[in-house]
Amino acid sequence: MRYAKVLVVVLLFLFGIIFFMQNTQFINTTITLQFNFLGINWSSSPIPIYLFILLAFGIGVLVSLIYFFLDKFRQGRELKWYKARVKSLEQEINSLRTLPLENQPAANETRE
Repeated sequence: MRYAKVLVVVLLFLFGIIFFMQNTQFINTTITLQFNFLGINWSSSPIPIYLFILLAFGIGVLVSLIYFFLDKFRQGRELKWYKARVKSLEQEINSLRTLPLENQPAANETRE
């Protein structure tokens, strides 16, 4: 399975390179961002489109990492809680096993 994952990553990387090579002219064009709101006028210097693509990719990676780290910590807390619950239930079972049974005839007594 590990080799399949590596193959998929390599193919995605290859397709990404092909995409960028075939669209070099478009990706190198520049965009100027402007913001006009309530008398506030702001415009950026010209920025190539590939920087926006890389920035979006980087933000997506960071958001995904944060989400998965938070999920891992949550699962770790749940695992600790479940382990403690199992331990307490095992202790309860062991304490119930040592209690004598009430209203039960002894093994050597016969029923009439």
